[in-house]
Amino acid sequence: MFLRPWGRWLPFPYESEELSQNFYPLCYGLGALWLLAPWIGGRSRIVAFPRILLVCGIFGFCSLALRHEWDLGQAAAVEALNSLALAVCVCGVGLSLAGWTCRRRCKLVLLCSVLMLWLCAGWMLGLGVWAWIQGKSVALGILAAVSVAVHVFLMALPFLVLSFGSPFHGQRLRTLLCLPESVPGLVPPGTAPAK
Repeated sequence: MFLRPWGRWLPFPYESEELSQNFYPLCYGLGALWLLAPWIGGRSRIVAFPRILLVCGIFGFCSLALRHEWDLGQAAAVEALNSLALAVCVCGVGLSLAGWTCRRRCKLVLLCSVLMLWLCAGWMLGLGVWAWIQGKSVALGILAAVSVAVHVFLMALPFLVLSFGSPFHGQRLRTLLCLPESVPGLVPPGTAPAK
C-alpha cells in the first residue's frame, strides 16, 4: 500500500511492445558480458553475480544514453532506464540461478529450460510488482512478463548454443556460470568439436 504512490515517480512502459523496444541495450550488455566472461566469472557466484550486473548495466546504460542523446531527463528515457535496470537484474539473477541449478549436470536442453524458467519467474515477479505499484492489472503484468521473458531468452540463446558446440566458448560459459570442470555436458577444453 505504501509503495503505490511510487508509481508516479517510477514510470515504466507497461505494454510488452514498449518493453521489448527498450531491451536492445540489454543485447549490448549481454554481448559485453560474453566477451568479458573469463574475467567476470570464477569460483564464487557471490563474486560473479555483482560483476554480471555491473557489466550488463554499464554497457546497457552507455547504449541507452547514446540512444537518447544523453538527455536522460525525458520521460521516454526514464522509462527505458527503468526497463534496463529491471532487465539487468532479472538477467543477472536468471543466469546466476541457472548456473547454480545446473552445477552438477549441464546439458543444452536442461540449461535452456532452467534459464527460461528463472527468467519467467523473475519477470513475473518484477512486472507483477510493478503493475501493482502502478495500480494496474497484475494479471496483465504477468502475461506481459512471459512475453518479455521469451524475448530475453531469445537474446541469450545464440550464446548458449555456441557454448555447447565449441570448447573455447564452452569454457567461457563454464567460467561465467561458475561451473566446476567436472560438470558433464559441456565440450571439455582442449577437444576439437565434432564435424
